[in-house]
Amino acid sequence: MFESESKSHFMTGNTFQTLLRGLLTPAYAIKRKALGLTIKDRGLLLTDAWSGFHCYKTGLNHAREAWCLSSNVKLPALQAGGWSANAQPIDQVHHILRMRLDMSDSSDLGCLPDLRDRDRYQALPVKANGQVQRPKAFNLQLPQRTLAAWQSMPDECFVSAWIACGYFDGSHFPDVSEMTQKDAIESLDPTGLMRQVGIPSDHAGESVSADRWYWCVRMEDGRVAALPSVIGNQVERLVCRHRRDRKMIVDKMPTDWEKKLSTINSQTMSICWNRKTCSMATPWYVKKVTRMVHGKLEFVPGSGKGYELIYLRFTPSDEKDPAGRGTYWLSSANYEARPVCCMNSTADRSGFDLLKEAYAGVER
Repeated sequence: MFESESKSHFMTGNTFQTLLRGLLTPAYAIKRKALGLTIKDRGLLLTDAWSGFHCYKTGLNHAREAWCLSSNVKLPALQAGGWSANAQPIDQVHHILRMRLDMSDSSDLGCLPDLRDRDRYQALPVKANGQVQRPKAFNLQLPQRTLAAWQSMPDECFVSAWIACGYFDGSHFPDVSEMTQKDAIESLDPTGLMRQVGIPSDHAGESVSADRWYWCVRMEDGRVAALPSVIGNQVERLVCRHRRDRKMIVDKMPTDWEKKLSTINSQTMSICWNRKTCSMATPWYVKKVTRMVHGKLEFVPGSGKGYELIYLRFTPSDEKDPAGRGTYWLSSANYEARPVCCMNSTADRSGFDLLKEAYAGVER
């Protein structure tokens, strides 16, 4: 795997060939021997639609076919995308691992989970796309940090993954005997963002900590569901920027300040999300495929495949209110608008209250 020359992925079409020859060839031999079979008994290798497994564009598909013949293994033809995402239990929890790893790195860099312990977001070490900047030295500890992230995941995540895929029901697991497939899916996707937008929540199967603030959305039934950390960070960045801009207008009171304040209140803030990699889109991509239409960021017609534009809007209770009372709403083309809140399980004041104290204007 470490022969890969790619700077972004350890698995490529070439390293897949190494995997076939160095790992799967002896693996099939061992399995056939254990089952009393011979090379004449054909094996089956299931893969998803990732291009590296098929390599039609690079010609490595011929090397793959040669291996299949010599090892007598059937590799299915290219499948429609989405098979592994829905059929593999491990795919149901990948997002939780990635987000927990991201959360761990962010904490090490000072982007603490408790809003009361954070500097203002604009001062945090973040990249242009909003993700926390990691020192290169972090890569040296990647195996240890990844293991720690796996170990931090609640057992319920893994149980829910098997039930969500339909392989088991709650009766197979004494601790969650009443869990249905619907319950399992919702526990892995409390906001509904995964199903509608492709954004999973890393707080699945996790009880709310009393000493931590969570960016959340309010659901139709009154439940409060925590947003994924990456999206929560972006919401925080946009909310802080929006309230900072309001505060500057209210403090300085320039000519036509009420009109300018109304303009700021009516802004539509945007987050561009890469659904395939579960991360923020790069600034280069956003600049290339989007444009402003009546003050709202939209994809250029024919572009944006695999991406989602998520919008954050503010509805003030009173346009002229210096304190900026109102509600922020999160939505997209595939996700019905939900009110945003920031809270924990025991605090009297919400995180949003603290933000208002830091950024809102003074009552007059």
